[in-house]
Amino acid sequence: MIFYFLYNALLVLLWPIYQLLSLFVPRVRQFRLSRNEVGPQSFLGSDGQPVFWLHAASVGEMDQALAIARELKRRGGCKIALSVFSLSVKKLQQPDVDFMFRAPVDFPWAWKRWVKRISPAAFVTMTWDVFPNLLASLRAARVPSYLACAALSHDSSRLKFPLKQLLGSVYNKLSGIGAVDLENAERFRAIAGSTDVRITGDSRYDAIFHKIQTTKLDSDTQRRLSSQGRTWILASTYRACDQKIFPELPALLRDFEDLRVLVFPHFVEEERLLEVEEGLRAASIESRRFSDPDISGARVVIVDRMGILALAYRLADFCYVGGGFHHRIHNTGEPAALGLPILTGTRIETSPIALLLEKEGALYRCEDGRQIIRHVRDFLDRKDYASSRGRAGQKAIEQACGSSRKFVDAFLTPVP
Repeated sequence: MIFYFLYNALLVLLWPIYQLLSLFVPRVRQFRLSRNEVGPQSFLGSDGQPVFWLHAASVGEMDQALAIARELKRRGGCKIALSVFSLSVKKLQQPDVDFMFRAPVDFPWAWKRWVKRISPAAFVTMTWDVFPNLLASLRAARVPSYLACAALSHDSSRLKFPLKQLLGSVYNKLSGIGAVDLENAERFRAIAGSTDVRITGDSRYDAIFHKIQTTKLDSDTQRRLSSQGRTWILASTYRACDQKIFPELPALLRDFEDLRVLVFPHFVEEERLLEVEEGLRAASIESRRFSDPDISGARVVIVDRMGILALAYRLADFCYVGGGFHHRIHNTGEPAALGLPILTGTRIETSPIALLLEKEGALYRCEDGRQIIRHVRDFLDRKDYASSRGRAGQKAIEQACGSSRKFVDAFLTPVP
């Protein structure tokens, strides 16, 4: 109760600030307006079928949620509602989802209409993301709620005083937690008290192979991105990645004349694209944008188009995945599933997939740009070495599939 009092008092105090900022800060205004794109009245009803409400904070968690949605749909006789929070999710339409909307801010008054309108048989959120007021509303409506693909880094603040003690009352409102592995199961047992915690794995692995099996690059995009030589993808990059890698690139490009570098910035916005171009110019590297009419001779291409990174990995020999020098590493599962060895920064502790790949020798965390380039040179000099490391990661990903089925079997069968 102490946590809920403090939490809601803080939210109420922040409410006028949030409204004020939305008048002057474009991104805050965009966020506030996006909450109204789809309202509770848009949900058309369940036609007597049970509705499973899944929630994803961002794109990565949405992949996890969609894998569980596909497993539920495969079994038949239900509807899926999916809420998302981040603006990084661009479209409110997904296959296997009957109703999709942007979750409101977790104010104490935000959820009553949603819970009543959707009337879910069960609610499932991903990784560690819990909305305290939403869980309280669900419990008041006697709707069971679950956490899937549950994972926390060993040094997470949620495992330490005072958050551990405060959040215990929130995680206790969950009916069950499906942890990705034994270590994370123990971490959540330390927070959640009597909540049922089981090891069900990470449904992201299922999502990865689904994407590989059901999608492909269009022929024009494939032709423009393909190289006669070898290809290195720099994926989901930030300025911190640029600063470490770009100064080391000229010598690499000079020594390996068949190498092409594809840069995929994490944010495809003009400001970020200009920043990448400026960083390359400062290192005396010529570049072209993917959207330029002719990029056939470009050694370095900045990909200014969303939605093709996971497909472009098919054209690469190895990759760098960003986030490890910024905040936390981004999606490593997709390149690993396609057999690519992976380079990244040091911050991988929040990603069970990245830790698994590192253990299998398919991912290398690096302290700086020089270390990254040393690994790249090894990959280029020893093709068999790069291939063997990539195959090790691919095998690990394949063996980890099946989490969606395990989670549904553990918590959602039979239908509540």
